[in-house]
Amino acid sequence: METEMMTRTFRMIAMTALGVVYAGLSLTGRAQTKDVGVWTSVGIEKHIRKFDFSMEGELRTQQNVSEIDRWSLAFSADYRLVKPLSLGLSYQFIGFHDVDFADYQPR
Repeated sequence: METEMMTRTFRMIAMTALGVVYAGLSLTGRAQTKDVGVWTSVGIEKHIRKFDFSMEGELRTQQNVSEIDRWSLAFSADYRLVKPLSLGLSYQFIGFHDVDFADYQPR
């Protein structure tokens, strides 16, 4: 019980300290432009015996979150040969908003 209380207290202190540092950095930072964008990603993993499968999607916006700048979808599969060594294969498809030609270009 006592160690659980100490762990909670330590987590609370750590989270408070990180919040203070983040707030301090955000107040001192200055943007070069007035544009706002959001980067968001979501991933999922599945472990089956010696195999690890994962998929991740990402979305980036620009122009005050009104346009999609880039999106991507990634797949990967790994096989654990021995404890510290694994063999993997991955593929990532990226849709990129090319501002020079005003279109999306897969990469």
